[in-house]
Amino acid sequence: MASAISTLRRLIPLKLERDVTPVFALSWLVMHRIDETSPLWRKDLAMIAASGNVLICSFTGLDDTLNAPIYARHVYGAEDLRIGHQFVDIIERSETGDMMIDYGRFHETTAEERVAVTPS
Repeated sequence: MASAISTLRRLIPLKLERDVTPVFALSWLVMHRIDETSPLWRKDLAMIAASGNVLICSFTGLDDTLNAPIYARHVYGAEDLRIGHQFVDIIERSETGDMMIDYGRFHETTAEERVAVTPS
């Protein structure tokens, strides 16, 4: 009789810098600080990919117009991560002084010069 190989998946909640926002319409950047307490500490993309780790982002909110709950979920693999990058600011002020959000830049990042990642 052949033995079955099973994989045990563990979900580890990541501590967020801010896990609630009262005004999502103005944009919200979800941030997890990678420090000594993070399960991602000292991991590079190769280590994350080799271990099969993924990030699952799950959001719940309230649509003010419909007064109805909304849900969103997305899974990010190692190929989606950008270590040593930060998102560009998508909120800017127009020539008339009004605040506006440029969703065309929503996925843009820039490299951080100060981040150095070294596997342990």
